[in-house]
Amino acid sequence: MPSNKKGFTLLELIVTLTILVIVLGAVYMMIVSTINATQSQRNYAQTQPSVRTLLSVSEQAVRRSSQDMTIQVEGDCYVWNRNTGDDIRFCTLENHRVSYNDSVFFDYIDSFSINQNNQEITIHVKGVYGNDTEVSKTISLRP
Repeated sequence: MPSNKKGFTLLELIVTLTILVIVLGAVYMMIVSTINATQSQRNYAQTQPSVRTLLSVSEQAVRRSSQDMTIQVEGDCYVWNRNTGDDIRFCTLENHRVSYNDSVFFDYIDSFSINQNNQEITIHVKGVYGNDTEVSKTISLRP
């Protein structure tokens, strides 16, 4: 006996809804993953230039200084006493910032340190985002 009933059975609806939920869940996960990757790349892109510039500026300051300069730590600041009378100050601030002579700011900096050993100065900069935003530079001072 042929049946003239139109529509879907309950089993067909449950199977269809299950497949739809699985597909929509996968699409949602792809969108969330893409948003996270984009944010991570944006953070890295902002961190990398700041780390490089801070290393470059601090290196240039060392190279322009006299050979008998001393580096002192005053709180969160590194002060380079030079014989020319003008000191150089690099200070770590809140919110991952570093200031240079109280005016120029470098953002996205996790840590900044300067160590002086005999005739060498080592500058270490680590960015907030990305494992490869950590750089060090050792400068040999002229005797």
